[in-house]
Amino acid sequence: ACNMAPGNIMLVTFTAKAAKEMKERIMHYPGIRPADVNALIAGTFHSIFYKILLFHERENWQHTALIKYDWEKENMLKTAGRERGLDDKEFAYDAALQQIGLWKNSLLFPSDIRATDTFEEDCLYLYKKYEEMKQRNGKFDFDDMLVGCYRLFSEQPEILEKYKERFRYILIDEFQDINKVQYQLIKMLTTKNICVVGDDDQSIYAFRGSDPSFILNFEYDFPDTWTIKLSQNYRSSHQ
Repeated sequence: ACNMAPGNIMLVTFTAKAAKEMKERIMHYPGIRPADVNALIAGTFHSIFYKILLFHERENWQHTALIKYDWEKENMLKTAGRERGLDDKEFAYDAALQQIGLWKNSLLFPSDIRATDTFEEDCLYLYKKYEEMKQRNGKFDFDDMLVGCYRLFSEQPEILEKYKERFRYILIDEFQDINKVQYQLIKMLTTKNICVVGDDDQSIYAFRGSDPSFILNFEYDFPDTWTIKLSQNYRSSHQ
């Protein structure tokens, strides 16, 4: 009815399952053809922005170079930790991984960080070494997909302009779970037409940098915002 080309619509959510379900629901709308749904750019932040990186810098982002599992990252941190004299069993490498991910998703890189205690000093040392090891071995992790796309858009504005023209309508679900690098990417891409859905009481990804302030400050970053409050719960029983 609005004559929007499906290929100009980007639909983002936080899990591949949710993206698939959304496309399946749209299939049941009257007048929608399978070709229209297939033309939508729909997926998670990682899947959409990774495809952009693959298109422009394929040699740097081969899937075979992806560090998929936390145990792989932890082994790399332990190698660096031994150089620093950290005990494999005593030091909380899982917490260090979480801290590094939080910094990275907040667009804080080793040169930006001033450690506030001994644990953060150790994490910062491991963060530097981890980045060096990845670079030396031509590896990347999931966080690098978003940071890499942020750098691509920052360093090559002509590529950003191309995607601003392509993604004319941006829809984001579960917006309360957005973190800084994701928010910055959306701000870079958005010209005018953006619709987000979220509940600031339901954020579950604080450990990787999500912050309800993004949803609370949305109307200041995107002027002329029209806010619709969904105060009626249609999904849960009274209990």
